[in-house]
Amino acid sequence: MNSKLFGALLLLFHIGLHFGTPMAKASWTRHRDAELGYQGAYRLDGGRFTRNRFYGILRGKTLWESDDPETPSQFSIQSSVRGFLDPTDYDELSIRALNLNWTRDHFSITVGAQEVAWGETFGFFISDLVNPRNLRDPLFNELNWIREPTTIINTQFFLGKLNLQFILTPVPRNNDFPESIDGISVLEPREFSLDRPIQDAEYGIRAGYLFDSGFDLSTFYFRHWNRNPVFTPRISNGELVLDPIVERTHSFGASFSQTLSDWVFRGDTVLHVDMPLPEQRTVSQSILGTDFRTEDGWSLGAQYHLDLWANEQRHWIGTRFEKPFFRDHLVPEIFFFRGINNADFWIQPQITWNILDPLTFSLRADLILNSIDSSKKGYLTSLKDEDRILAWLAFRF
Repeated sequence: MNSKLFGALLLLFHIGLHFGTPMAKASWTRHRDAELGYQGAYRLDGGRFTRNRFYGILRGKTLWESDDPETPSQFSIQSSVRGFLDPTDYDELSIRALNLNWTRDHFSITVGAQEVAWGETFGFFISDLVNPRNLRDPLFNELNWIREPTTIINTQFFLGKLNLQFILTPVPRNNDFPESIDGISVLEPREFSLDRPIQDAEYGIRAGYLFDSGFDLSTFYFRHWNRNPVFTPRISNGELVLDPIVERTHSFGASFSQTLSDWVFRGDTVLHVDMPLPEQRTVSQSILGTDFRTEDGWSLGAQYHLDLWANEQRHWIGTRFEKPFFRDHLVPEIFFFRGINNADFWIQPQITWNILDPLTFSLRADLILNSIDSSKKGYLTSLKDEDRILAWLAFRF
């Protein structure tokens, strides 16, 4: 189908779904919002725009609630579409959400395109595995922007302090990779076929328990196609290219959080088994962190990040500082990510100006100050020349 026709039909469907007349006014409620904005990124090395996009987002949720007090239930339809216009990269119109939810008593099921958030820590989000990600801009780590919505059957049971979640993705999606890495072209990974919903399916379970002390613990297992990008170099049409490796892996993990007065302690740990790596198939990743908020509004966060391989360990420290001013209208913050036994060093200062309730402007820098010692490679080794300034203007209504 023509992409413009598809986009027009998608927008008409969204508008009709959430703006039409409900069948039973007394039982139906609606929530609608929209966002228009601009994102511009300017690369300091080379002096060129790497992101120059106008965007628009439409979100809507239509909710039906049962009038029977003995068997309370809810049925909802949620949709969201996002469009880009970017002369420096690519135009896009995509479905961010299109799902049905039914909730009754201690049970909830959501079917359709959606995002599922797992994990407690910031930075590299090691436990957030259910959805693939858009990796075209490796320094843009806003999860609600880079998660790729996937058609998922998401079933949850709420049993007092125990929550159980079952995930099934019949037809998975791959990560969206950048066009090149270090000047070497990246091939498109294979697409998953609609006629293999059993063989290619991703599935998992997550169990969470909230103790009386406030300690929130969850454990999970997820059988999926590898999320961490792995490539094999090969020659294609006389040119060196990077071919993404897509293989099944098992991930076992746990997350926790605990609030004690002004302190919040949190952590994620994941064991990946059968990773598509040449020498080591098992990798462990762990992040342990804490946040502290002072009476005058300072927010301080710190994390320790550890990757364990059979014959190698890599360590990082991450810190984040934030302090709002002028009744939260001006919010400066800074994030540091430093490798302990590797070359990584990322500094991200940012200032956000909440001009009016619906209007926000932010300006940030991504500075990669990696060591040139190639024997100490880390996550950011290939990004040493990607220093940039990013401006973001958003109007929500």
